[in-house]
Amino acid sequence: MTKQAVGNLDTVLKEANDLITQGEWTQAIKLLDPLLDKYTEDPVLMNAIVRGYLLRGFCHSELSEMTLSQKDYDKALEHSLTLKDKTLQAQSHARLANILWKTAKRELALKHIDQAKTIADRTKDPFLEGLVGLERATIHMLSEKPEIIEKEYRSAILALERSGDLRELSRAYNNFATNFLYRADFVKAAELFDKARKIAQRANYAPMVAWGSFNRGGCLSELGRFDEALAELDVAVPILHKTNDVFGLQGAQEIYGIIYSKKKDWSKAEEHFLIARGLAQKCKMQFGEAKTLYNMGRMYKWRGDKARAMRFFKEAKEMFTKLEARSDAEIAEKEMKELG
Repeated sequence: MTKQAVGNLDTVLKEANDLITQGEWTQAIKLLDPLLDKYTEDPVLMNAIVRGYLLRGFCHSELSEMTLSQKDYDKALEHSLTLKDKTLQAQSHARLANILWKTAKRELALKHIDQAKTIADRTKDPFLEGLVGLERATIHMLSEKPEIIEKEYRSAILALERSGDLRELSRAYNNFATNFLYRADFVKAAELFDKARKIAQRANYAPMVAWGSFNRGGCLSELGRFDEALAELDVAVPILHKTNDVFGLQGAQEIYGIIYSKKKDWSKAEEHFLIARGLAQKCKMQFGEAKTLYNMGRMYKWRGDKARAMRFFKEAKEMFTKLEARSDAEIAEKEMKELG
């Protein structure tokens, strides 16, 4: 392979990566398509192809096209094993773990993240340590106490800070903030979501600007600061529409539902929750659907409709239990006990 050909491939990958930062997932996929689905024995070309699969898989995941994303990550892993490239293997395992837990395949996700961690521990590469630590903490947060997982999030953040990857660092702070939601520490969570957004702004990474904004809005709604919460959603929703982020829109609709529930505008609240549930089903995110069911239970509890509240809490608990999201199942069960 000529140096010019290698340079051309690197240019395509850089352009695709820049499009990802802008949230232009579809355009990045179109750019990457001609590069992929090829086989070559040239290790330099194959290395570029694997990196392309990782980028395209990420785009598909952001578009909530989980099946296509998993196929790309599977291809990346397959070729990285042929290349015997440990760095690409670890990235492939970590990205697969992310998709698998989101699609309710937790045990398989754990196997992949454990393999990624073994490699990351050996290489001492800060980006790998950070990425793997972030994914591992996020998977385990569903079943472990948040205080136990906090240390792993902090280690992942320190590693990503050393790596200089602001895109993944913003995502790490966003997920770390969720750790404090489980403790009902909405002030701390809002502070960390704001930090995630500011890091994303430094990286010009619009998608995580949106996530930091609407998640902070969710915290503010719990604190009764409704006007501020709605202002955060005003920032997030246009970005989510522009980037066609279905799962992000699902989260935003759920927060609208919480805000209007607390304002006792029951018809608006119910409307937003139903939209949120439909979006969760569309992108096959059972965890997102379960969270929406839980919050619908809260709405009916505040409305004084005990029977409906109990039904939604029960449905949410059953779904959380199936997903092995023990912390969330315990929270739903607590609500059921308080209802009597």
